[in-house]
Amino acid sequence: LTSIQQTAVHGLRKVPKTTIKSEITRAVIAAMMQTYENQQVSDSKRMTKWNFESIQQIVKLLKLPERLIHPVKHDGSGHILPRGSSVSNVYHWAKFQEVQVRYDKRDGMVTIMAKTVVVGCGRPENVPERARYSRGEATGDE
Repeated sequence: LTSIQQTAVHGLRKVPKTTIKSEITRAVIAAMMQTYENQQVSDSKRMTKWNFESIQQIVKLLKLPERLIHPVKHDGSGHILPRGSSVSNVYHWAKFQEVQVRYDKRDGMVTIMAKTVVVGCGRPENVPERARYSRGEATGDE
């Protein structure tokens, strides 16, 4: 892993982008992406790109244990908090909106860029339906 960078925290009008970069060989990226040929959007002499918008495909690609990301940082916009409460006390959930995988053939560098959006707030014990959906035990779209 070479670097991880997040552009912003979640907010009322913010869509954070997280970028992960790592050096990888052509053989490894070919093996990793062989089942995703239909997601490939370009293949030039210099770079190959794949786009993913389906939650199921993203979870499978990234080998995630859950469909939703939690807890996530939030700037508090859009919340009316009780007096004496802080934003850090609010438990937020997010989902992937889009993931793009780019492989630079010249540098041997894979870049994974993910956009995430907030889908709600509440601790797992207080929103059991969201927790079940996140674990894949319930269907529907958050």
